[in-house]
Amino acid sequence: MDNNIYPGTSSLAYAFIGGVAIGCAYLMAPVTVFLIRRYGTHATIISGIIIQTAGLILASFTTRVWQLFLTEGVCFGVGMGIIYMTYLGVPPQWFDKKSSVANAIPAAGAGTGGLIYSLGIEAMIENLGLPWTFRTLAIVSLVVNLVCAAF
Repeated sequence: MDNNIYPGTSSLAYAFIGGVAIGCAYLMAPVTVFLIRRYGTHATIISGIIIQTAGLILASFTTRVWQLFLTEGVCFGVGMGIIYMTYLGVPPQWFDKKSSVANAIPAAGAGTGGLIYSLGIEAMIENLGLPWTFRTLAIVSLVVNLVCAAF
């Protein structure tokens, strides 16, 4: 908002974009279960990684706020939902005992990652500008998620 990249956009609109992303992420749960059963865990995670990365890259080229709704809100949210919902199903497959602890670790990691990202994003926007912040986040999330998917 300080940089006025999307003139005339209210703080409520920016908050709504984040809400759309989270809403899309949680709406992807039934779709993700279907994709995992049909194509397997790795293919589902890879598709989510591609969609999420595409959303961030496309967001870096937006010039209007409605484009940001579609790229960061919907596309990024769908990719994030596929990735997150798929990862949640992995730990229970490996742990017979203490499975609740195994499930709690990725959930806590998601919250911690969100906190760290928000602090880093503010600094990146100030130093790199919004388009390069989106591109940097796309590259970082692509690399980290591909490494995680490999394991």
